[in-house]
This record gives sequence, structure tokens and C-alpha cells, in this order.
Amino acid sequence: MADGLITVYQIMVDEIHTQGPNWSYLIYVAPSTEALDRLNDSFAARVAKRSAEENRAINDALDTTVIPSGHKDYIGRISAYAQK
Repeated sequence: MADGLITVYQIMVDEIHTQGPNWSYLIYVAPSTEALDRLNDSFAARVAKRSAEENRAINDALDTTVIPSGHKDYIGRISAYAQK
């Protein structure tokens, strides 16, 4: 947010569960496609700096929380956005 790559974020859970009840979603709004590209590049750079041990620890942690039978992705387009 400090770099202007994300204008707002939210952590959301389902009120009506269509997936497992422990799922949570991180939703963020980027002000432009250029900001989204920079954000993705920063994520990739952070992953590239991890050691093999760090990657193994992260993957082990994810393996305990991921539900392999359920998966859904979506991209939403916001046609209007305002902030005060």
C-alpha cells in the first residue's frame, strides 16, 4: 500500500460455505495493470530469495491447510470504486 500498488485489501470468509469452512480469501484492488504487474514481480522476487529450507517449511505449512478436493479461482472486474 505504501508503494501505491494496492489501494485497498480485505480478508474475507464465506457466510454460506461453498468450500471448506476454514477457507479465507485475501482480496485486493490494484489501481492499474502496471501496479498489478509490479506487485506480482515483487511476490516473485520474494519467493526467489527464499532458501530451500524456507520453501520446504512453507510448503509443509500449506499442505496442512489446503483442501485438495476443492479449488476455485475468479477474477472480478470492479466497474466503480471510491475512497474517502
